[in-house]
Amino acid sequence: YPSRDTSGLKPTPPPPPPPTEQSVEIDNCDAADGWQTVGAPVIATTGQKEGKGYLQGTITTGNDFLQFIKTFPVNIDTKLTMTNGQLQFWFNVPDVSLLKLDGQIQFSSSKDPDKFRVGWGLAGIIPKLKNGWNQLTLNFSDGGITGDGGPDLTAMNYFKIFFWTANKATSDQTFGIDGIVVQRRP
Repeated sequence: YPSRDTSGLKPTPPPPPPPTEQSVEIDNCDAADGWQTVGAPVIATTGQKEGKGYLQGTITTGNDFLQFIKTFPVNIDTKLTMTNGQLQFWFNVPDVSLLKLDGQIQFSSSKDPDKFRVGWGLAGIIPKLKNGWNQLTLNFSDGGITGDGGPDLTAMNYFKIFFWTANKATSDQTFGIDGIVVQRRP
């Protein structure tokens, strides 16, 4: 039988379940505060992958090295483990063919790149990059850890990426990073 309820009212649906915490923002790269690069860090406000901007750094003509470094003023609890966590961020490369197969991405709990760190060598990452924006997703379990036991994932406070061009740059090469998060592996 069709319903005899002619009021048009429907019962209130149950509330959705609370969201599970799947990611923790490390830095949205919308401000240059606390960032170090070779030369002054710059925030570009167009072409970003998320938020209001992204961090730029430039290898200037005649040079071959760039790094992005941030020491966080407050420790960040990733709420993850070495087996279930990932570091993810956007990396903008103007011309992959110019990069030397060298460098590293480092994530540490000691405010130091060489202590209590997990790191990923760029030699294995660069061949997979394309010109423009690349979303890097790095499993903690695939990274190398320092001999002191690796990072304390409840107190992360340092991020660094450094790399070179194979030859001295013949023109300015501007790179970018955006939207650094840690997340649970799917």
